[in-house]
Amino acid sequence: MASKQYTFYYCYKTFMKTRKTTSSPTQPQIAKYAPRPKFQIAIAIMLAVLGLGSVGLNFYLIYHKNTVIVKPELAVCAGKMIEFRDQGQSLIKTLRLVNLDHESSQLEPMKARINTMIDDEKSTGRITDASVYFCKLGDGSYISINDQARYRPGSIAKIPLMIYFLSLEEQKPGILETSVLYDIPLNIQRHDTYNESDMKAGQSYKLRELMQKMIVNSDNIATSLLIARVQDGPLYQKVFKTLGLTPIDLSSAEYTITTSECSRFLGVLYNATYLNEKHSQYALDLLSKATFADGITKNLPKTLTIAHKFGEGGGTKHPEFSETSIIYQDDDPYLLTIMTKGLDTKVQAQAISEISSLIYDCVKGR
Repeated sequence: MASKQYTFYYCYKTFMKTRKTTSSPTQPQIAKYAPRPKFQIAIAIMLAVLGLGSVGLNFYLIYHKNTVIVKPELAVCAGKMIEFRDQGQSLIKTLRLVNLDHESSQLEPMKARINTMIDDEKSTGRITDASVYFCKLGDGSYISINDQARYRPGSIAKIPLMIYFLSLEEQKPGILETSVLYDIPLNIQRHDTYNESDMKAGQSYKLRELMQKMIVNSDNIATSLLIARVQDGPLYQKVFKTLGLTPIDLSSAEYTITTSECSRFLGVLYNATYLNEKHSQYALDLLSKATFADGITKNLPKTLTIAHKFGEGGGTKHPEFSETSIIYQDDDPYLLTIMTKGLDTKVQAQAISEISSLIYDCVKGR
């Protein structure tokens, strides 16, 4: 708090003391030195202004002592940004996602530790290749390891399918309440290690229910029924084109993607820049309820909220196993995508869990 010499009361008392002397002044002296009325008023006004300024300063110091004033030039991000916008013919180009175009030097120690772990996993034969994308969602700083490698996303492709149906719901409210009859048992050619389904032939399911089963349980039957009801091809392809990706061929299992590309799906959900806030929240809530627990989430605290989706690709001879996620760690959430190639899906899932655990320790400063 400002010291008392800046207070109005002290200034006034000092002024009054200057009018007193140690000896009694004579009448002529009093007449000579006594302030004139107009001068007294001017002095009083000046002291009042100084006093009010002092009170304002005291108030600011007390209530704003922790305020940091940021100069405009310091708030500008260094480096270039990569923007992802809609590519329509309209007068606007809606901004969907912005990423930094360079990795963070502050995350280099973490990157070195991850690389060491990946090398160890490869030397023991647990995996043959791996890629990692890590991004702090608070400031956008990121690192990317082996991002030139491409992987078959498998069931991670269910995320853009969900985004398509939610965007369809935004255009045609109530369409997710449409019922679909599961009348003929489907011949699912995929034989995933991790897949759950409690669907029964002869029963009807709403599109919303099918979407929930597809995301939470990674149900391939529900996914097949949804794919059969993709009515608007351009709207579905827009999900990919907007994010700078080649649209996926729903009838092909050969589609490939990098870790940074794969991370864009969760990026637009977290920022609510593709779907509205209501449906972005709904999508991430479904992803946070995913039952798969052998990968990124396995060694992390059970109290954490984690929105995630795994995927298997490559077949049984050369399996690829991947997972993309948002870990809501305190007030510092981060996006993490890990993609692997190897010989055993379950072993690859274990490797992903160990890499995830290492990254969590780095984030916590361990």
